[in-house]
Amino acid sequence: MQQIIVLNFEEAEYAKTNTWELLYEYVEKRLQAGKMNYVFFDEVQNVPDFQRADDALYLKKNVELYLSESNSRLGIVEWATMFRGRYIELNMLLLSFRKYVSAYRSKRP
Repeated sequence: MQQIIVLNFEEAEYAKTNTWELLYEYVEKRLQAGKMNYVFFDEVQNVPDFQRADDALYLKKNVELYLSESNSRLGIVEWATMFRGRYIELNMLLLSFRKYVSAYRSKRP
């Protein structure tokens, strides 16, 4: 089985990971050797210098790292500068209620 680690930095539960060192330590303790670990950070820009932890995790062969930011506090230029070619940007748009209802109805038996 593969290891999945998810941290949403808007949740009070992760307030203890408020520095990049604590974030790295928190994740590092939960990584499973010999398995691929999928690490998801939501609203990671809330952790000062988060890119330092991300860089260290990125170097590990058994870690696949996913970052998300919804409020665009950091622009594409900042992301591109911080991760210099080590990222793939996916822009996601929310569904309108009308589109949601339409999709939901089409999947009903």
